[in-house]
Amino acid sequence: MGISRDSFYRHIDADPKPIAKRPTPPLALSQSERQAVIDELHNERFQDTAPLEIYTSFLDEGRYLCSTRTMYRILSAEHNGVKERRRHVQRPRYSKSELWATAPNQVWPWEITKLKGPAKWTYFYLYVILNIFKRLVVGWMTDHQISGFRLESQGRGDQNDVPPAGVNLFPQGKHGVLPLVPIFTNQGI
Repeated sequence: MGISRDSFYRHIDADPKPIAKRPTPPLALSQSERQAVIDELHNERFQDTAPLEIYTSFLDEGRYLCSTRTMYRILSAEHNGVKERRRHVQRPRYSKSELWATAPNQVWPWEITKLKGPAKWTYFYLYVILNIFKRLVVGWMTDHQISGFRLESQGRGDQNDVPPAGVNLFPQGKHGVLPLVPIFTNQGI
């Protein structure tokens, strides 16, 4: 049917439960107090002033009408949509990154992976360059530290699988751009 079992049986129920009206809190402002707050907020003296500044000026004068948040609630109910001016975090929507290649030699992703060594606290770094369109490894090497790059041939592929000159092999360009065409040519890749 396209709906869950719970939703189906919930809608079959003939006696919908009435929604209970929320009781007024005992410390809520009365209608006359609420009108006094509105009159003070609309006073010409506070015409271009934020509720927080109005609140502090009332405290300086020795008066207390209501909290700052209550002032915002009253203004929002009175003027439809008045809100606080504080900056609230607005996170951008996350979009998953994708690599697309419609022909050979367009995208050359690379990866540096840390591998455990034979003894404790020893590691090796595996460098791999891929050809996304053909889905094969173009070059790789291992090293004991992240440093220069010298590829070893996999014995697969042809001369057209060589990445273009100046492929950046390090994140954010930390170590610069390495010219890879001479390296690949010397290795016979």
